[in-house]
Amino acid sequence: MTVILGDVSGKGTSAAFYMSKAQGIFRTLHEFRLSPKDLLIKANEILYKYIEKNSFISAISTKIIKKDLKIVVSRAGHLPLYIYRNKSKNVEKVLPKGMVLGLSKDGLFSGNLEEVELSIDPGDVLLFLSDGVLEARNKFNQEFNENNMLNAFRNLVDGSAESIKNRLLEAVSDFTAGKQQYDDIS
Repeated sequence: MTVILGDVSGKGTSAAFYMSKAQGIFRTLHEFRLSPKDLLIKANEILYKYIEKNSFISAISTKIIKKDLKIVVSRAGHLPLYIYRNKSKNVEKVLPKGMVLGLSKDGLFSGNLEEVELSIDPGDVLLFLSDGVLEARNKFNQEFNENNMLNAFRNLVDGSAESIKNRLLEAVSDFTAGKQQYDDIS
């Protein structure tokens, strides 16, 4: 299974259009069974042709190989992948080197893209998120931030993926106490 999470710079119709285009590109390229790094390289080659030069897309691509208990991760300027390690009860931040999609068509993009392979164990939990989670603000204009997210995540890892997601979103909502959302949250 491959999981890709992306975020387009900007807001509104053009950002939605670019995300729709990126989603179609990723779905098509996934059929070729590329590694996460090669998937991002090919997507960048295509997106570079069609995206305005003042826009970009961050993304993280992760292949989960359940039978081998491993994951392969590549990141195009997106937030890290967070892994709750069930054995140690710690959260590991996976942050391979990489730059955003759509800014460079030459070897600069591929030359700055790293792919890492990690072992996983039963009970480990992978967390993918957008910057809207960390940048959610309360009435004092304070961000939810990575530390608050990590504390919440550590306390939510029991239960299903749906339950973890819902409870993490509740933690963000409790923090913001009804203040209007500035950015999308995934």
